[in-house]
Amino acid sequence: MNFIEKIKKMENSRLIALVCRDHVNFFYIQYFFRNPKKKVVKINLKVKRGEKAPSIVSYFPSAVFHEQEIHEGFGVIFEGNEKPDLLFLSEEQNELKPMRRDAK
Repeated sequence: MNFIEKIKKMENSRLIALVCRDHVNFFYIQYFFRNPKKKVVKINLKVKRGEKAPSIVSYFPSAVFHEQEIHEGFGVIFEGNEKPDLLFLSEEQNELKPMRRDAK
């Protein structure tokens, strides 16, 4: 089952959080949901540096802010989430990608 199929199966769940970790050559993104039975479900996505991650905004509109935060902090681009506004960083700071291991 691919990533989007797993996301579609969570349609009756609530998105809780997205967490991103930088592993030098790739990013590891974890999606946390609370299902109707009040259980926390985690879905993992590995994205190679320089590749785009699929956006889940069309399934979970609140993901727009989570994805934007990961984009600003790590530089991960989410295909389908074209939110241009910066939420946390200024234009100058946005170039830094402060959460990346190679940030200086």
